[in-house]
Amino acid sequence: QERLGKSPAIDQPDLMAARDLFEEIAKPRKRSGTGQGRGLSHQERQAIELRAMSVAKAELENMGFTEVTDKSRTESYDFAAKKDGIDWLVEVKGTTSFEGNSFLLTAAELKLHKANLGKTILAIVSDIDLNRSSNEPRASGGRIETYIPWDISIWEFEPISYQAKKLLKIS
Repeated sequence: QERLGKSPAIDQPDLMAARDLFEEIAKPRKRSGTGQGRGLSHQERQAIELRAMSVAKAELENMGFTEVTDKSRTESYDFAAKKDGIDWLVEVKGTTSFEGNSFLLTAAELKLHKANLGKTILAIVSDIDLNRSSNEPRASGGRIETYIPWDISIWEFEPISYQAKKLLKIS
């Protein structure tokens, strides 16, 4: 990226488009039992994510978790929380689908949850309503399912995306 005169922090357009598509699949527009829709804008995805985080935080606090702290911007999990002297890492997934039986994880998220087996929680907020009637989409509602601790061994993980890098030619 530096050779193009761009800052290393700026993604190439193709990579940005692929990431956008990945996020669209993760947070669908359509309501269905198993499929995930595409076509959400960045603002729509953000509204769904913020709603899921809000619902999950309230649920954790209702269940007696304390020090529920948002770590989503700096870590490969969404919340850190405590209960009965135990530190927990919480993964939150939000969707407009009626059921939250399928979602996307990054490689870093999967690695973290495998490494911390027995100390992680999965909170899936499904059936989120997305109101697009104004310039700023608003999300409301949602039903939450929590898995405490999250036993990732009962889930199937399938690679659906790869990053390609050009290999250096050695002559």
